[in-house]
Amino acid sequence: MLRWGKQSPTPDGPAPAGCGGVHPPGNEAARQALTNLGPHYLPVRTGERAGAIVPDANGPGRRTRLAAALRGHGAVIGANVPLDQLPASADLAELTADLARTGALSGDPVFVEDHLDAVIAHRDRASARPAARAVPGPLDGAAPASRQVLQDTLRCWLRHMGDRAVMAE
Repeated sequence: MLRWGKQSPTPDGPAPAGCGGVHPPGNEAARQALTNLGPHYLPVRTGERAGAIVPDANGPGRRTRLAAALRGHGAVIGANVPLDQLPASADLAELTADLARTGALSGDPVFVEDHLDAVIAHRDRASARPAARAVPGPLDGAAPASRQVLQDTLRCWLRHMGDRAVMAE
């Protein structure tokens, strides 16, 4: 359990309203970059994962300082969240790191908040795959020619967000 107070990154103040996590890749240079963050960050290590908790990650100038200290190390900076939401934020940061490694996201460091839409889309897609495989596709029983026409119609409907006037053109 984290305790804010005299041993905390904010020695004389109250616990911050929010904080973000810094998640470097597992190399020594990236871990060393965490020391560049200074005394106002709480280093953490869980198993093989090392990182830091940044109080008030959206504070004035904080993002710029984080980017400068961590540039070139492939780090991910998690969303600024209340303390009790740090575990969920860390999970999103880990998914963000995976997406950045595959080239799906750009930036160095990568800020989760800049890519939240893509991260959520990939997270939901991954969790929906087992259910999608378990339910037979509604077009599986259609004849191949009909299936193609129905797929084209659905694609057009999605592209134009159901606007029938545009679809009719």
